[in-house]
Amino acid sequence: MKLTTGPGRLEALAEEAVVAACTLADAAGPSRWSADAVEDVAAALEILAGALAQLDPECAEILSVVPIAAAAVVERAEQAGPGRAKPSTAGLRPGRARRCARYSPLTV
Repeated sequence: MKLTTGPGRLEALAEEAVVAACTLADAAGPSRWSADAVEDVAAALEILAGALAQLDPECAEILSVVPIAAAAVVERAEQAGPGRAKPSTAGLRPGRARRCARYSPLTV
């Protein structure tokens, strides 16, 4: 698949990623995650972090923890089994411009 990366296309793709992430976050609940779904989301986090890491060496250093964290979450999900995760009160950090319905920084 070849992506067009003309002017404005990167912004459109980034917006699509945010919409997809919000849709997933709104649909997710502790009992709804399978190990495969966790693995897919962890892979997406790694890919997006890798893309942002290209900004500059400092960004790369900051984001270097993402693959380690993603792997740890996948391992934990595999050990816990489906529907055995504990709910989290973590949401998006305050000041986030785009908000997911369930994870609005105004309600966290």
